[in-house]
Amino acid sequence: MKKMMQMLSLVVLVMAICTGVYAAPEPVISVNGMTGDVSLKSDAPITISLKLSPGEKKGADADWWLVCYVSGKWYYYKPDGKLTEISDISSIAPAYQGKLFEVPATDIVSIPQLPVGNYTLIFGVDLNMNGKVDKDSLVVKTVNIAVSESGKRSDFTTAGAINYAGDGVTTVFSAPAKTDQTTEVTRAIEEADIIKVEGNYLYLLNQYKGLTICDMSKPDSPSIAGRVAVTGQPIDMYIRDSRAYIIVSATYQTIYKIAADGTTSSTTAQGSRIQVADISDKTNPKLAGSFDLKGRVTDSRIVGNILYAVSSEQPVYYWDYAVNQSKVSEQNVYVASIDISDPKNIREADRKDFGGTARYIHVTDQAIFIASGSDYYGNNNSNITYLDISDPAGKMVKRGSIDLPGSVNDKFKMDYYNGYFRVCTYQWNSKGISFLFVIDVKNPDSPKQVGSVKLGEGEQLFATRFDGNRAYMVTYKMKDPLWVIDLSDPANPAVKGELIVPGWSTYIEPKGDRLIALGVDDENGWKVSVSLFDVSKPEKPGLIKRVSFGDKDSGWSSSTAYNDVKAFTVLEDSGLILLPYTTSSDTDGNYKTENRLQLIDYSAADLNTRGWISQKGSVLRSR
Repeated sequence: MKKMMQMLSLVVLVMAICTGVYAAPEPVISVNGMTGDVSLKSDAPITISLKLSPGEKKGADADWWLVCYVSGKWYYYKPDGKLTEISDISSIAPAYQGKLFEVPATDIVSIPQLPVGNYTLIFGVDLNMNGKVDKDSLVVKTVNIAVSESGKRSDFTTAGAINYAGDGVTTVFSAPAKTDQTTEVTRAIEEADIIKVEGNYLYLLNQYKGLTICDMSKPDSPSIAGRVAVTGQPIDMYIRDSRAYIIVSATYQTIYKIAADGTTSSTTAQGSRIQVADISDKTNPKLAGSFDLKGRVTDSRIVGNILYAVSSEQPVYYWDYAVNQSKVSEQNVYVASIDISDPKNIREADRKDFGGTARYIHVTDQAIFIASGSDYYGNNNSNITYLDISDPAGKMVKRGSIDLPGSVNDKFKMDYYNGYFRVCTYQWNSKGISFLFVIDVKNPDSPKQVGSVKLGEGEQLFATRFDGNRAYMVTYKMKDPLWVIDLSDPANPAVKGELIVPGWSTYIEPKGDRLIALGVDDENGWKVSVSLFDVSKPEKPGLIKRVSFGDKDSGWSSSTAYNDVKAFTVLEDSGLILLPYTTSSDTDGNYKTENRLQLIDYSAADLNTRGWISQKGSVLRSR
């Protein structure tokens, strides 16, 4: 326990942001240059590449492993370039035995095409060179490939978690778990963050310190490798191909108005900028280019080689001397597609304007679903627009749209599944009401509502989450109903169960037939809470346990994760939850506040609180 606390404390203290402890060797396996979940068509050529950074273990003896799992069968890669089937994973043999050395990105296999199916590739090394898989020293990376017929969707199956706690080889290399979720994905989709980890380096984007690169190759003595000045409020950051693509806002552009007599007046409007940093030399990163965008970027994604940015241009008031009266510019939302295939020539591929306001988007590689409202806060009806982004070169096409009652208040209230777009809205009227709508978008030019659920009258809508054929919604007035909704029949969504508990949940993370929820405990003050729910029986959801944090007798607590869920971390492999929170109390005029990172053990049956790490500042990320 002491060792774990020391390690967590070390990482958290890196600029008050905890983002991970890394093994020195860093293997990477990719398919067509993509890692993680990759979806391809059956007529697409495939190139498998490996990369290895040995870190401080360079020259150490090691077993090298390259394993494939497909259709219930295991194969291992031999140095002669052949895949050998094995009936029992315990009989696996290493692909190579020898000293660790630097392996640049190297193509090892090129295949004209793969049959339709799901494939999991595993590349790893362990430092006990004995021809056996040693889980205590094993470091692995996986890539999951979903191959579908050309023109059809791909069904993803994801690899099971690598488990270091059990015994035997089968707990180290685990077979992919089945899932019924279908996604239309043929290009990799990347989400941004202000903190990124690549290999042994940690990238931190800060409004006051710019981009800081930390060398974490030696966890006992992390160091700052380099910095580059970046001005503006950080919005998003992507790391790829030795470049950092940084989106900032709060830069202001001057707008000049010319009067009838030739004189000018000026005002300012908010703008955003994509700044590109060359990080090939970590000790000397440099700005390599920029691209300006009007308005404030509210969200972005990289899909393939295109960066899609959603920006909101707010009204600007100015005096028009020509007519001697004040005027206001129109409110507008637009999506820009930025081609980043050539880092030296970043350019706008396309732009589409929508009017109104947009705060949240849902992205597949085929479409961006844009939720916009008629005022800045989207308090009136919402408009959902289907923007076709299937062109890999970045050309966009506006397709259909649909108006719905209520507002979309966060990104977790939208989801695409098997040709249907599902969305939760909240309408503030005399009592308040929540909706779930199912929209058929198989014909993108004519989306139509096919099903709906109305619930929680007189209550406010908080956390929502979609998980395959289910949706979970939390509403609140005096108590917190957790609603379980069956979406297996899109035309007839139905509430299957309801659970009443004190307080409310602000974020839900599904874990099979369990839900982990961040929320508020309002029974004795106002405190941060984490709950574990059993939803194995949707008709009868149950609360397994809730733990709360803060002063027991008085005061309150809050969490940075309420506004940014990326601050709330669930480490599935370790059965550990990392929760940042701030506790305050006022006893006899003695006001006290403290920032903490709380450790919570979790399993399918229980939550157990452990210790916390006190911090000088708020924890924004933890790993």
